[in-house]
Amino acid sequence: MRKDLIVAFLNAAMEIGACDRGMAVDEQMNILDIVNLNEDIRQSPRFNLLMSVAVRRSIDTNEAIITNNVVTSAAEAPLTNTSFSDLRMVVAIPLEGEGAIYMDKPVKLGIIPRQMVDNLYEVGQDIIKSEPSVKADKDDIITRYKQRP
Repeated sequence: MRKDLIVAFLNAAMEIGACDRGMAVDEQMNILDIVNLNEDIRQSPRFNLLMSVAVRRSIDTNEAIITNNVVTSAAEAPLTNTSFSDLRMVVAIPLEGEGAIYMDKPVKLGIIPRQMVDNLYEVGQDIIKSEPSVKADKDDIITRYKQRP
């Protein structure tokens, strides 16, 4: 496992997506790094369910996941009651064979466009699959992201 790479990818993705909270995990869902997620938030059953479902699904499918912290199932939609100020955009991006990142931000501060998430996913896959292994730091990852077409 390349913990430093997963953490660097988290920090780069959070900067690119202007996210205020994030977490990096390995494939077994062991936490590698946490950004602005205090113990109360991390222990919240609602947050744990949201984070674990999004991240596990991204790892299992090797696809980026975009969701929110309110509606996780269409069946629940009529029952949710969260104010707009509490609505958060959630993104989980896998790093194939290594782990994944989770990040979120208040919707009132803007969305994270699908194209941005797809480009971050591609950068992550390129780095993970590079031979020989690339030692990429946050700045290198941001540069690679900016160079994408």
